[in-house]
Order: sequence, then structure tokens, then C-alpha cells
Amino acid sequence: MHIKDLLNEVINTNLDKLILSNVKQKSYDYHKITARLVSIKGEAVIQLEKFTKTQAMHENLSLDEAINKLVLYAEYYKQMDVYTSTHSYAVKMKNITDIHVSKKQLQNVKQVKVKSQNREKQYILSEGMNIPALVDLGVFTKDFKIVNTKYDKYRQLNRFIEMIDNVISKEDKDYYHIVDFGCGKSYLTFVIYYYFTQIKKKRVKVVGMDLKDSVIKHCNEVASKYGYKDLHFISGDIKDYVSEEPIDMMVTLHACDVATDIAMFHAISKDARLLFSVPCCHHELNSNIKADSMSFVLKHGILKDRLSAIYTDAMRGQLLEICGYNVDMLEYVDDEGSLKNIMVRAKKQGISKEKKARLLKELIVFENEINGKCMLHKLLEGNKLL
Repeated sequence: MHIKDLLNEVINTNLDKLILSNVKQKSYDYHKITARLVSIKGEAVIQLEKFTKTQAMHENLSLDEAINKLVLYAEYYKQMDVYTSTHSYAVKMKNITDIHVSKKQLQNVKQVKVKSQNREKQYILSEGMNIPALVDLGVFTKDFKIVNTKYDKYRQLNRFIEMIDNVISKEDKDYYHIVDFGCGKSYLTFVIYYYFTQIKKKRVKVVGMDLKDSVIKHCNEVASKYGYKDLHFISGDIKDYVSEEPIDMMVTLHACDVATDIAMFHAISKDARLLFSVPCCHHELNSNIKADSMSFVLKHGILKDRLSAIYTDAMRGQLLEICGYNVDMLEYVDDEGSLKNIMVRAKKQGISKEKKARLLKELIVFENEINGKCMLHKLLEGNKLL
């Protein structure tokens, strides 16, 4: 059976989800690709989500376009799993012309929930707002409409601002010193500056830091172009940031693997009052985690990945609490299958010696059980901050 014949059967309005996995060559760009049915302005389309080691990229296609694209992608994978309203398909693929399909009928017909991608939600940063920096960064067109391919980025930025707003709106404070570590192209840094200065009418000092000189140069040029006098970008390492005034807020968005731990460590060591962090991949713990009682779970790579992500963020949260922060773990965006879907939100409030000792003991017992310690713990311990 040819893979295209199967795709013609399953890519329709009954599709729930399709997953390409078990890549043939580890060097291939995408270690996994998923497809699902979504609705955009009332039209059914297939949304592909392609996962690299550090990113998840989206592409919206018509049903016919999706079939043709998936035929091309399938060449690089050994396995495909498909779920429709009536059946599940487990597909083993030697190549696209030689596939083995195990098809099972569901006991109960499932109604496929088509996720709407229409822009109906009322965002803090709404389409049409005069945010010129987002034009330079390619999120808005010149007439401040959202660039189609940047809608996911736009939604992520709004979600981050919503979570900041939930805290800031309850504070009676006129000035904020904010640092974005690992700012990259600085989409988030620019919208934070816009939110505080234009929407909340607050005075700020916003600093973006990254190791890439070319990116920092461009961001400073954009900030200067629009007269953002209290927004600056610095090329350098997090550890080298020095300030004569306290840090009110530190933010990180998708800092990869232990870069999140390093950013959290510096937030703690520099006594940042607020921390908003959306971690990215979680490779460190994955290579060390083991537990006899969980061997039947950890033998499956996908389950080990997810447990490593959950355990790492749980340990980070516990360590922040030990260091005197009140911690919330929040859903960041609602993309299915993403391991980058948690925001760690923390606010400094202090902690008693008794509670600190109890939480630290709980953490150490857990670490011993799974044979793993996250980088944040190592950094705090090595610098005698615990």
C-alpha cells in the first residue's frame, strides 16, 4: 500500500490527529511532525506542527496540500499514528510504497473537536495597535495587521503579557527595572516595553541580553529608531550583568535546556522580585534519570521525555520556593503535544528556616529516588545559596 492512499483515506473532516515519529536519521531537521484539523474563518484546514530540538513550527494547509506535504515528510519516518472519529491506525513504514497498517475501529464514535484558529479573542496587544517595533520584527504588516505566519508568535506574546498583567495590575508601583535574559530577536522585550510604557503608563528600565552581537545591534537600532530611550540591549553573558538598582522583574522565553536554570539562578542571586519563565527543552535530566520502580515507564522514550520535563520544572519550582519565592506553574499556550507549554511565575516573599529545611529535605529525597539533580540545584548549592 502506498502512503498516499492511506492519507487520502484519513485526511478529511474526521481527522483528530496524525503523528509522524521514529525518524530514520537523527540528523533530520524534525524529530516529530503532527497534523490536526483546525478551522480558520470557517474553513477546515490541516495544521502541521514540526518539532526540532529547540522549536515547534506551524504551517496551515488545505487538505490536498497537506496530503502532498505529508507524503514528502513520511519518507523520513518509520512510524505514523492516526486517530479519526471512527478508527485508529498504527502504521509501520519501510518506505512510502511499503507500509503495514493496523486499523482498529473505535468502540464509540468520537466527535472530532475542530479547534478554531480565528482571531476572536480580545488580546491586550490587539491587532491594529500602533506597535511599530513589531512591524520591523515581522509580526505586524505596515498597516498593523498580523502576518499570517506569525500568528502563533503573536498569540504567545499576548499570553506572556496577560500573565504579567495579572500580577502588575495588583501592584501600586510606578517604576520597574526589567531584564530579559536570552532575549534573541527580542519580540518579547519590545512588547513588554510597549505594555509598561503605553498601556500601563509606567516608567521603566528594560534591558535585553543575548550572546549574539548581530541580534543585539539590530535590536538597539530598532529601539533607537522609535525613540525607546529606556530600552537597551547588551551583548554578553547573564552572569556579567551588573546593576546599581534592584531588579523588579526577570523574564525568559524558551531558554533552551539548562539556560533556563542559569537564568533562574541569576534571578535568585541578583534578588529579582518577580520571575516569569517559559522553559524550552529539558535534556539534562533525561540522560540521568533512572528508578527501578519506574523502569517499565522509562524504557519508552516519549514517556521519559515528558517525565523529565515535568520533573525538571517541578524541581525548579521547589528550589524557587526554598529561596523564598511564591511559585505558580501555569499553562502557557494550549498547543497539544508541546513540551514548552508551562510558565513558571514566581514572586519573592521570604520563607521561614523551618519551611526551607522541610522543602529542601523533600527535594533531596526525590532526587535520590530518580537519580537526578537539575542544574539550578547544582548552581545554588555550588554558590552556597541554599
